[in-house]
Formats: sequence, structure tokens, C-alpha cells
Amino acid sequence: MKILVLGSTGFLGSNLIKKLIKEEKYQVDGSSSEKCDLTDLQSVRKLISESKPDIIFNLAAYVGNVHFGINNAGDVVSNNLLMVLNLYKAIQLEGIVPLVISPLANCSYPTAVSIQIENEWWEGMPDDSALAYATSRRTEYVIAKSYFMQYNIKSSHVLMPGIYGPGDHLEEERVHALDGIIMRMLQADKNSDSKFEVWGTGKPIREWLYIDDAVDLLIRVISNKNDLLYPVNLAQKKGYSVGEIAKIVAEVIQYKGVIFFNDSYIDGAMVKVMDNVKFKNVFGDYKFTDIHHGIKESVNYYRNSLIKEPV
Repeated sequence: MKILVLGSTGFLGSNLIKKLIKEEKYQVDGSSSEKCDLTDLQSVRKLISESKPDIIFNLAAYVGNVHFGINNAGDVVSNNLLMVLNLYKAIQLEGIVPLVISPLANCSYPTAVSIQIENEWWEGMPDDSALAYATSRRTEYVIAKSYFMQYNIKSSHVLMPGIYGPGDHLEEERVHALDGIIMRMLQADKNSDSKFEVWGTGKPIREWLYIDDAVDLLIRVISNKNDLLYPVNLAQKKGYSVGEIAKIVAEVIQYKGVIFFNDSYIDGAMVKVMDNVKFKNVFGDYKFTDIHHGIKESVNYYRNSLIKEPV
């Protein structure tokens, strides 16, 4: 089985490829922006024509943290939509019939809901802080459904909370939120800073998904017999406030300074916890990585990568 991973050098893509290549039944090819410009249709057609994949993991995205998304909103929405449109158009023009598997960010849920349930995904606007990226993820589903209706191109979608863990970005603007706290607190500890600043009030509640779990569940989609064109949550239905996460990180690092909250930063939506009823029906009784263990592994990664301390 031939698998093409778009966004193969990103956090999720690189970890996915590492696991896929360990299984002999998969012939894996990866594509990054250096190999293929997904905003250029001819470039995408060439890639699809040469690789002829049975499965495409569409993990490519133009995205960063909340502040990146606000400051680059026009580029975020246009680049992401171009990439998705070109992917499906290239598949159609090349006459192949792969399964396209795409994770969608849970920031695409309406801002007003406290528990994110799949059948309420369209019932309201996403939060303004994530509007550009969130809208591109909703529209990705519309594009996939439209190409299925006309050209029978099959797609599966999963809605994912914020991911974290070893291998995340080392740049502050690109790193995911939880790992960003780890990065900055390790630096504060190294500098013996007496205070650590959390951006925002610390009150927003978020659900987090460890990178190994995210990869494992994406691979399980390949053989899943359920119709996942309309997305299913990858959900534990368990959230932690940003303040709670900061406290757990401080315990793991053994940071002795004071944690304070800078409420001049935007919080975003107050609650992003995902309902897990449909998840259990699709994936069964999946055992997720404990948050304390996941944070410990991520701290070890950043301690070795940034602080250069042996672990």
C-alpha cells in the first residue's frame, strides 16, 4: 500500500512517517513545501502523478500560534484553502482514487459551546482569535464532500485538540501552546527567573492530545470501516486549564519561581473540551497517554534540544 504524507517535515507529519515506515506493508513517501508547493496546482499534479498513492495523509498547513493567526489572517485562510483545493483538483485530474485522511483542528468548533459535539460543529462561528484557520478547516470538509459527491474521491476526517510532545517545533511562533509553556519555563528555570509569565488569564480550559496517540489514531483510520467523511473527535472529554498545565510543568521541571498571568494577552475561547461518545463508537476503549507522563517526555525533549542538558 502506497502512502503519501503531505506536511511530512512538520510535528505531526514527521512523527507519523517514523511510525509508518516501521510497518513493512506500507510504502511511504513524504512531501514538504520544499519538494512540492501545494499552492501551485501543477506542482501538486506532478507529485500525485509520480507517487500514485493509495492513501494521502493531508497534514500540510500554514499555521502558527494564536498571535501568528491574528497577524497573518489573510495569508492563513488563502494559503490553506489553496492547498486543499489544489490537492483535490489534482487527484481528480490525475484520475486516481486514494483515501484522503485529514486531521482538522478543534478551534473550528463554535466559540460558544463548552463541550464540542460533532453534530454541533456548524452551529455558530469559531472564535475570532482562530477565525482564519478555523474557517479553512471547515471549508476543507466542504471541499472533500463536494469532490466525493461529484468524483467519488473518498475522505476521512478527525477533529483533534491541541497536540504536544517530543518533536514539536523549536520556534516560539510555531510551537503548540502546551509545548510553548514548557519551552519558556525551561528557559526561565535556566535563567533562575523569579517569575514566569503565562500569556492570558490562565482560565481557558483545553483538551490536549499526546503526539504518539495522535499518530496511532491516524494510522487506525486507514483500516477503520466507519464512514468518517463527516469528522469524528479524537477525544478524551477531559480538559485542563492553562493555569493547571503551567503548574504541572513547574512540578516536572521543579521550577521554584512564581507563576503570574498577563491578562493583556487574548485568551481565545474559554472552553475547548471534546465529546467522546462518537469516538468510543469508532475507536473503542482507547487508552490515552496520561498528561503527566506526556509532559515529562516533552520536558525531556526540550531540555535536551534547547537547554542542552542531558536527560
